[in-house]
Amino acid sequence: MLAYGIDVSKEHLDIFCLDQDVIIYEKRIKNKFSAINSFLSKINPQAIICAEYTGVYSNLLTHLSNCNGIKIALTSGYDLQI
Repeated sequence: MLAYGIDVSKEHLDIFCLDQDVIIYEKRIKNKFSAINSFLSKINPQAIICAEYTGVYSNLLTHLSNCNGIKIALTSGYDLQI
């Protein structure tokens, strides 16, 4: 199972995925409906997302992840390490 770590801000999402300590995916996308939907449509539905909880800025990612059946966990940016 792949896990994606996402740093969330008002304007964009910084997305990383590691496999055995090697970054296999790294991308910055806009924190907008179409960009997030496009990203989620390309990842394996069995993947899990661990994202920084930033209040309203992480709401769209959370909502769209749930709509697409992708597991998401929100945590403090201090606790999220990749």
